[in-house]
Amino acid sequence: MATIQLSVPATPEFVGLIRSAASHAAAHADLTVEQIDDLRLAVDEAYALLVNVVADNRDIHITFDVQPGQINIDFHSADAAAPISQDGFAWTVLQALVPRIDLVHTDNTLTLSLEMLTVASA
Repeated sequence: MATIQLSVPATPEFVGLIRSAASHAAAHADLTVEQIDDLRLAVDEAYALLVNVVADNRDIHITFDVQPGQINIDFHSADAAAPISQDGFAWTVLQALVPRIDLVHTDNTLTLSLEMLTVASA
């Protein structure tokens, strides 16, 4: 349906922009209000994790792939100074909010992917 791409400096000031973009994209994927809220929080946590490991003055690239009933969000940086910890509170929050999370870290390249599917109502 649509792909939206953002590229922002790895600083906390841009979390609002990314959260707003995630909300807008999720609404176009026909996610429920609760799922949109969960995704907004998950995006906050994912971006915070990357900001902590991406080298100063470098960019984080975010891609929103919007399909009917599904949204995939990829956070990517070729300038990750360290791997993301999967032992902390932020990772636990991500696991609770998003059904599918993929993390790939090779050399200095880091990609964190989130996937949310529409839950059919009974």
